[in-house]
Amino acid sequence: LPIYQPELPIMEEDDVLRRARRAGYDFAMLPCKCLVSARKYEQNTWLRVQLANMLVYNLWSWGLAEPQALKALYGRLLE
Repeated sequence: LPIYQPELPIMEEDDVLRRARRAGYDFAMLPCKCLVSARKYEQNTWLRVQLANMLVYNLWSWGLAEPQALKALYGRLLE
């Protein structure tokens, strides 16, 4: 199984999932709930958070920016 790389400053979950899929691992959604922080949404509008997520994810997916630059961009977008 591909190893999680905590040294990545952003997109570390996506990184391990992509490498696991390439290695042939399948995934399933579990029928459970999880609790996450609403801090980003309390400090920004829903639309702003979604647009920032989409931009950073696409730049990562297309290989157009390094993780450090993506983290800095994400921080500027959601201050």
